Amino acid sequence: MTVRLPDHLDLIATAPEGIRKLRGLILELVVRGKLVPQDQNDEPASELLKRIAKERARWRGKGLAGNPRQRRLWGKMSNRKIMSR
Repeated sequence: MTVRLPDHLDLIATAPEGIRKLRGLILELVVRGKLVPQDQNDEPASELLKRIAKERARWRGKGLAGNPRQRRLWGKMSNRKIMSR
């Protein structure tokens, strides 16, 4: 038997701790990859983390690792240089 969550939202919302428990359930489903269908062609998380580490190292090399505003400004300057060539 499958229970549809939207059919019971009013019950969940009025139950003590209902919303907190619902948030916990949703987070658990997200972490397990059960909330949406998974695409087998997606890169593994380990590869994504490697790409992120490389990008961070690249930003550190430019002295921009910790400041999002500087990264945005650098990105704009880089785009201008590319466009002007």
